[in-house]
Amino acid sequence: MPKRKAGSSDSNSTMRKPTPEKRIKDFKLTEKQCSSLMIDEVFNNLPTIQWSNVAKLIAESIKCYHDTLESTKVFNNIVTSLESIHQKTKNNTILASYSLKCSRYLKQDHIKSLFDKTFASRIIKFQMEELKKFNRTQGHRNATLITSQCNDEYYDELVSGSKPHETLEEREDSEDQENSEVDEDKEAEFPSDLTFDHHSQRTADYFLLHDDSSEEIVKQSDDDDWIIGNFNVSDKYKSVKENTLALKKNPASLSDIRLLSLNDIYIFDENIDGSIIKYFGAELHKVNPPDDLKSTLKLCTDFLIQATEQDNEVDLHMAHTLTQLLPVFVAGSHDSSIEDSYVHHYLAPILQSIYSMDKKFTVRWANGALNEDPTFKPDFQVFSRIINIKCTVIAAEFKPKSRNSAVESDLIKLGKQMKLVYNDLIEKRVPKPTVFELLCQGENLNTYVMDMPSPYTYRMVKLSKVTLCRNIEELHLLPAFISKLVQVKVISIIKIKQKEKTE
Repeated sequence: MPKRKAGSSDSNSTMRKPTPEKRIKDFKLTEKQCSSLMIDEVFNNLPTIQWSNVAKLIAESIKCYHDTLESTKVFNNIVTSLESIHQKTKNNTILASYSLKCSRYLKQDHIKSLFDKTFASRIIKFQMEELKKFNRTQGHRNATLITSQCNDEYYDELVSGSKPHETLEEREDSEDQENSEVDEDKEAEFPSDLTFDHHSQRTADYFLLHDDSSEEIVKQSDDDDWIIGNFNVSDKYKSVKENTLALKKNPASLSDIRLLSLNDIYIFDENIDGSIIKYFGAELHKVNPPDDLKSTLKLCTDFLIQATEQDNEVDLHMAHTLTQLLPVFVAGSHDSSIEDSYVHHYLAPILQSIYSMDKKFTVRWANGALNEDPTFKPDFQVFSRIINIKCTVIAAEFKPKSRNSAVESDLIKLGKQMKLVYNDLIEKRVPKPTVFELLCQGENLNTYVMDMPSPYTYRMVKLSKVTLCRNIEELHLLPAFISKLVQVKVISIIKIKQKEKTE
């Protein structure tokens, strides 16, 4: 049987990594040549001996493109470039032949698999390094960890995110003299027994390991500090971290809050015992909002005065409403399943504040039937005089979440009410009327508007959906709730003025 020639291959053979001849071993393409050949800039100033080196090709690619390209794109660019070199350097047969061998070598399935695996590992390492650089520019130190039964070697692996791992292909490559190199990239592989545990009931030995690296760290300027009013929060949490490091002799006794601070993580919780602020000192807690009703009402009065002076309508209604809602919150939530109680305690103060303040509006509560159909009785109506005629411009339905009509839904009832109100305005010769409705179901408020863009077409548009607050913890919902009701009022006033100008 004739001996197979070197370099020949078939579907069952494995092609070894090609080695450039001595004459082109140190050859490098310049940037101008890469541009002329229209090949990837990865090959710029890259020795030919590295053209089939998977690790080096990936390193150069990440150097050029960072993590903006995926593995397949990078691989295809490299192979295409090698094939282009082969096609465009026919005058240099040695270089053309070598580039073709490199492309064929890389296109082997096991090499492509190695490429993808190595690329993923290198990208992770690159992103970790970039994150470390970013953290350093923000003035953070490297991670501080409390580990259980860990030696220095393991800690070094942990902070570097690496663990030795070598594939068969890599071992084969390392035997090749021309390609011998130290693989700097190791895969992150953490042992399954890793624990971060501060609980004193555990019997394991604990070690506090602080990465006090000698690497230069960019000092954080005072301009970057977190400051609230005249209080420097950054100084306080840095002090907590420094004090925690001083307690490293007994790390098992450290709280979760302190352990997080060692990693520059500071937890804030409405419960002071679970918050970093419990270590900020008693002086800070004196600036907390008052928790007794008398002091709270006084504070709301101050807010009301400020809102009046600044002519901020949402803030004005917010402060005014709080003076009526806070006693309800302090006394405890009422049974919202009872409709009268629900409307009286939660909704009435808000609606009265918003719609009773303007002279154009008159407010009427439940039991007043619509003129057109006495069977429809809105829970709340807002009237205005348009062309000296009293007209309903806003109507509302309020239902606890558990309540809904057995015959038809509240939405259907609302739509029919809007149609009746609209028809009533037409009969009163109001030109191009607009009707607004509020549907409050449980803690959710929906606002709607109805008009007629064409005959026999009642257009009902949902304007917004917001959530009503029921307790102190949900007060942050109140401004949005009020702003949507103010929106309805403002649009109503605009429409009323437009109607008045037409007459």
